[in-house]
Amino acid sequence: MDEQQWLVWCNKCLLQSYNYFAATNIKKSDLNITYDGFVRYRKIYQNGKQEYFSFHLHRFKDLDFQPDNADGGKLNLHTIGSDVIVQTYTDPNGDIDSMATALTIPVRGLLPAQADSLKMGLLYLKANFKGR
Repeated sequence: MDEQQWLVWCNKCLLQSYNYFAATNIKKSDLNITYDGFVRYRKIYQNGKQEYFSFHLHRFKDLDFQPDNADGGKLNLHTIGSDVIVQTYTDPNGDIDSMATALTIPVRGLLPAQADSLKMGLLYLKANFKGR
């Protein structure tokens, strides 16, 4: 597959396996890999608080899948260092900007083979991403 095909596959895999029901207090969420090479994940809570996570594919290091029951689990996207931008907005405790070493995504229905394929796709995009 080429860059475009891997990008489509990775986005499809993330969206199909994303567990929208992992937290009942989330009103809306967005998860995608952009054409300019960023992994972006945003959660908007019922109370208006927003959490935003982002990192560039060039900083991707590894992926691990942690099943926690027969159908669900967590997908951890690790970066080389503290490369995940973490921002909160409209938080009662104040807006916070910080950095993290991993982005954790709740998943369900993800097979280990799909997680392996997603990892291969992300590594391919990291090595070959030209962007738009």
